[in-house]
Amino acid sequence: MKCLRILAAMGAVTVLALASVVWADIRLSVPEEIQPSAYASPNGPGPFLPGVIQDGEWAAIPFYRPPECVPADFNLMDWFDPSNAALDCPFLLTGFGVWPGTEPIGAPKTTQLRGQGAVPVWFVQWSELEAAMSDGELTILELASLTSLRMGTASLYEEQLHWSPPHPVSHSTVVARGILEDGGEFDVLAIEIDLEYQFVQIDIE
Repeated sequence: MKCLRILAAMGAVTVLALASVVWADIRLSVPEEIQPSAYASPNGPGPFLPGVIQDGEWAAIPFYRPPECVPADFNLMDWFDPSNAALDCPFLLTGFGVWPGTEPIGAPKTTQLRGQGAVPVWFVQWSELEAAMSDGELTILELASLTSLRMGTASLYEEQLHWSPPHPVSHSTVVARGILEDGGEFDVLAIEIDLEYQFVQIDIE
């Protein structure tokens, strides 16, 4: 099946098929059959889910595609690129999405993604990032210029998302572990329920 270029939020979680004589779910593989026209995770600067993963000191921004693919004038706070330019860049994760019914219309119920060995994760002090986003715009050049920026690559990255709607309650989990360009290491664990982070742990060495 050709890759469906649909502006849909992608994310993560395994679900059982609903036993119904009226309708059934459709499951599509990512990125082979469908992928979002987005550069970063919705657990990032965009308005989806609870936003940036942050513990009050550090903020973590996971990327779906190489950061160098992000257009210089693209607002990361918009999350998806309506021009579909993102679809010309490599998608660095694999997984699937599940939609209610027989067509992938609107947001998926659930998504599950796993890194393929090298997922970029950038870290910035939360106070500096919050100030940078205060005008409603954050470009990749602005993000790269922040003085506290530390760039990392996750050898382990897993993201599970339940979207609301159509899922009754939004919840998500992000796990990332890897190394920083300056030689340090990082671990990230974030759990969101009903659009609020219940637990966030960002360890940077």
